[in-house]
Amino acid sequence: MPDDPGQRWLHLFTSNIRELYISDAIDLLAAPEGVHYRFRYEAKYISDEARVLWERADHLQRRQVMVHFSLQHPANFHPAVFMPLRQGEVVRTLFEGNTYVVYFRLSRYLPLADRPQYSASDRAQAVQRYSAALRDLLPNATPDHAVHATTGASPEPLVAPTDSAGRDFETLVRFVTPSLPAHQRTYFRVASIETKSGKQVKPDQSGVMPLIAGTEYTLNLAHYHYEPLAEPATISVVAPDSLSVVGDRDILIRSRYDVIPIRLFPPFRENSVSDELAIKTVAPAFGPTVRLPLVVNPATSVALFGPALGFGAASAIALPPILASGQNTVLRIAFAVLGAAAVGLGLWWRRSRGLGS
Repeated sequence: MPDDPGQRWLHLFTSNIRELYISDAIDLLAAPEGVHYRFRYEAKYISDEARVLWERADHLQRRQVMVHFSLQHPANFHPAVFMPLRQGEVVRTLFEGNTYVVYFRLSRYLPLADRPQYSASDRAQAVQRYSAALRDLLPNATPDHAVHATTGASPEPLVAPTDSAGRDFETLVRFVTPSLPAHQRTYFRVASIETKSGKQVKPDQSGVMPLIAGTEYTLNLAHYHYEPLAEPATISVVAPDSLSVVGDRDILIRSRYDVIPIRLFPPFRENSVSDELAIKTVAPAFGPTVRLPLVVNPATSVALFGPALGFGAASAIALPPILASGQNTVLRIAFAVLGAAAVGLGLWWRRSRGLGS
């Protein structure tokens, strides 16, 4: 029997040792709730308990995840300090040789308590307190001991999320910014995707964003910076063929904070298609990349009306020969006219939606 997923969390660490690991931390903050994220570790960096569970099918599934950012010295000249980032839930795990992979569904941000007016010293002390408490929570199972993935108790008593993802994101930016190399970085997050009527679109259980062809959407991209940008940064929206970006695909970021609407329109189609929308920070600037898996489904009108119209037209055209007798002349003419009208209506309807004839 799998362990009760509510008993112990899976604690995952990323770090500042390599730019690749820093990107994981920044990308993790930019992605919306509900999408799936992937971490991988070499076996030697996983605690014994976590490794055993990892190798047993479903033993970590649905386990709560806590992602921490570890600030380390490459030569271990000083102990690491830790910052909390985000919560998730294990979707699945796999391993191949000494490579261990975990997929988890992103949920809320888990920042430390903070206010915009706090000083750098206030935040430094908060990080030190959190680091000491986390070592107590995970004895001998942190990056100080070459452990970057482990199981342990809930970290919830150590963090202070609010009821606002936007405010929690800004708090995390204020903690993360001073901890990274002196490159100018831009920080943004996919705040929401909504229809013209304001209906929110959320990822499904597979972490995929479901869109309906022929429906207009707005993706709200929120950016926030601890300090004003020295140079403008460019964010590029890379859309697949199944999705049109209405307006400029390159967004210039000049201000310290803003919410930028990006209009999206998936053209009408008759079949479903799986694709990916990417939002990237353009070099030489440093910043996140968000990859949103999506599926574009045909509108209900296309799925139902098109085949029904075709069936009706074919039936109307086929019936006159069936009724081929002198007594059915008027009825035959009526069905022939109806069939021709249905075909014409079908062609107009398809072309009006950009579908082939």
